[in-house]
Amino acid sequence: MHILARTYDHWGQRAAWCVAALSVPFWLYVGIFVAPDAQRAYQQHKEAAIQRESAMFCTKYGSPAGSGEHTSCVQDLIDMRARDERRVAAELADFF
Repeated sequence: MHILARTYDHWGQRAAWCVAALSVPFWLYVGIFVAPDAQRAYQQHKEAAIQRESAMFCTKYGSPAGSGEHTSCVQDLIDMRARDERRVAAELADFF
């Protein structure tokens, strides 16, 4: 048992440090290449979903699709959501 403990103390710590050192390039890769791409994809998906929801809302409440009124309605909804997001972000910034 004493031999196992000594072996672990010697090789286990070295292995842990090696794993830690080898993980640095992985996390740099994730931070530099993967995370921004994922963020952009999420943002594009979110904007498309907002566009669809706004179009459905305006159509539901009487603005025929393709009309100037419908386009204006959709843009107004998108602007309202953007203002709301900025307001929430400012509140969170003040909170923290």
